[in-house]
Amino acid sequence: MIGKLRGLLDELNVQEGYAIIDVGGVGYIVRVSQSASETLQQKPAKTPVELFIHTHVRESQMELYGFLQENGVALHQMLLKVQGVGSRIALAIADLAPMDQLMQAIEHGDAAFFTAAPGVGKRLAVRLVSELKDATLASPITIDATGAKPSLVQDATSALSNLGFSARDAGMAVGKAFASNPQASLEDLITAALKDLPQS
Repeated sequence: MIGKLRGLLDELNVQEGYAIIDVGGVGYIVRVSQSASETLQQKPAKTPVELFIHTHVRESQMELYGFLQENGVALHQMLLKVQGVGSRIALAIADLAPMDQLMQAIEHGDAAFFTAAPGVGKRLAVRLVSELKDATLASPITIDATGAKPSLVQDATSALSNLGFSARDAGMAVGKAFASNPQASLEDLITAALKDLPQS
């Protein structure tokens, strides 16, 4: 099993959702989320990158799923415990919002929150929050995929949601803004995130 890859970003296909990481001359194809793709897209070609890996083995097929933070793997593995959630649906769920909001939605039983993810219908959303609620409370995951101060990211996302943007779009934009400037203030995060959000 592969737990982590450190190498050069050889290729990134945002549309298909994968990156090729060159590790000592061997190119590993790694499936990544949309938000991770957008972060990697900002890096120059052949730049060193590090991805934490979930190795998914099914019959004779092996796929690698990569995350920018180690707790992304923990969340992915937790989601896979739910019947009907495969690796690609788990990636789509992770793209909905920063990790702290995902965890809060599970803890509060907010099934409707998860129906915004492609492939997640009402029944699967209900099953997801009901099966993971207890596991969430005992989970060692540190809530926040970006490593940001949870309150800062949450406040910025909430402020943008109050302006009419979807939680998914707002969360992704705030996460991207924080990744670019970890020392940003709340006002700076909101301003930077607004530049990536669709304007009406």
